[in-house]
Amino acid sequence: MDVPERRVQLAGSDRQPLPGARATGPADPNARFEVTVLLRSRQSPDELSKLASDAGALEPSQRRHLTRDEYALAAGADEKDISLVEAFAHEHGLDVVEVSQPRRTIVLSGTTAAFAQAFSVQLERYEHESGSYRGRSGPVSIPEALENVVVGVFGLDDRPQADPHFRPAASTAAPAASLTPVDGARLSDYPPGLAGTGECVANR
Repeated sequence: MDVPERRVQLAGSDRQPLPGARATGPADPNARFEVTVLLRSRQSPDELSKLASDAGALEPSQRRHLTRDEYALAAGADEKDISLVEAFAHEHGLDVVEVSQPRRTIVLSGTTAAFAQAFSVQLERYEHESGSYRGRSGPVSIPEALENVVVGVFGLDDRPQADPHFRPAASTAAPAASLTPVDGARLSDYPPGLAGTGECVANR
């Protein structure tokens, strides 16, 4: 007899339909889409904060910037965590499309039915004044083995996102005052007495 898989709710994953949305039925179980899984960092938030503050306390000429590979080792996803999520995906009929250790993301592809079963969610179609969307209500569920490994699951819900609203400046508005390099340095609290010789701000 198979032993039921022990599951936990993913913290912060609870969702509710958009206000005014009306469920019209189950989402197409055979439709395919992609979901991004976000993993924990190798280092805790406190360790990452200390890493940044230690670098910020040094003068620019004394700072050593991490390469992409060094950053992946310091703050990216752990290879063991990646393997756990890949195994979970394969067990539930999901394809691994992309893995990024520095970004701590794994992109999975599969059907509505496979994602619903993998994350214990009910995916439905909703009608809303802003358009039709695939949505869910309640939290995402993950195997207990992935607790604290997976910190986010994005893409199960494709509801319309809020559009930014910009207020154009009036034509009669006074032009903004410009800043000199010296003004910018003062506002940014640059260390005094530095000429910038030998420093590189950015490379193309």
